[in-house]
Amino acid sequence: MADTLGWIANIFFVSGTYLLSKRKAYGFYCNIIANVIYVFVGLYFKITSLIGISILLVLINSYAIYNWRNNK
Repeated sequence: MADTLGWIANIFFVSGTYLLSKRKAYGFYCNIIANVIYVFVGLYFKITSLIGISILLVLINSYAIYNWRNNK
């Protein structure tokens, strides 16, 4: 189950990165979804480094969405 969730998160993460390379703001949302899934995978396997970086990336992507909206 956790491996499947990891692959789903990978798909969201790669999709989000691709969308951001095309200057599509909703790529940030894909990355947030991916990192939330990574948090659950990290909790399942008790990988604190994965949990920590995923939470940090959720916060950074949220901040990026805020800045993207305010700079238009």
